[in-house]
Amino acid sequence: MTNSYNIEYQKIKGSDLKLFRPKARITERQIEILKCVAEGMTTADVANTLKIAERTVDCHLWNVMGTLNVKTRTGAVIKAMQEGYFSTGELDKVIGRNW
Repeated sequence: MTNSYNIEYQKIKGSDLKLFRPKARITERQIEILKCVAEGMTTADVANTLKIAERTVDCHLWNVMGTLNVKTRTGAVIKAMQEGYFSTGELDKVIGRNW
């Protein structure tokens, strides 16, 4: 006998299951910092641009790397972009640069 639970399970099992995975939560400030890192800024550059302490930048980056399960700043930028937090078209807006 088939019930609705079995039917629903059959619909989502396999590769379709990844569609239901919740996106990691990153704050707006963390996204802003990742955009600066994507621009090639050092920790000191990010701190000066955003008017925060270097230690605060480092803490945000460590938290993001843990949330996204990556080991490097570059990995965090790539993963955040893959997950749709920002795109390359948004980067120059962080520091107000116009090409």
